Amino acid sequence: MLQSDPERALELIKAAADAPPESASVQYHFATALAKQGHSEQAIEVLTALEGTQFSERKEAEQLARRLRH
Repeated sequence: MLQSDPERALELIKAAADAPPESASVQYHFATALAKQGHSEQAIEVLTALEGTQFSERKEAEQLARRLRH
């Protein structure tokens, strides 16, 4: 869906990211979608909120945050 309708995909991922309980994994995927759509500042905000959180994609999230900050 991200490729065929990226804005709709972003809306759906945001809805999932906002739904309780907030999942760090969903937040990471939301940040990834934001970054792919050119919303780097928003992606950095989401990733910053995840710092110190343990989840399976933590290393990938840290790498993405570093890449977006440079």
